[in-house]
Amino acid sequence: MGIRAAAFEDERLRYCQRLADAARRLASYRARQGEAFAFAGELEDKRRQLAEIEKDLADDVIANAPSVVKAA
Repeated sequence: MGIRAAAFEDERLRYCQRLADAARRLASYRARQGEAFAFAGELEDKRRQLAEIEKDLADDVIANAPSVVKAA
């Protein structure tokens, strides 16, 4: 087998491995489809915290805006 043929075969084997890995991940994803998100509570808490931070930032911008902007 020539160098090019060996390189091609190595590349083909890598792609076959990647395909097998992707098939395993897909099977795992499909098995979990429809289940509750394990971190739903934590995600909701982070969203609440983010909303509070965004409100504080907006309040700070309004409080520190030049008087020209406040009058408009």
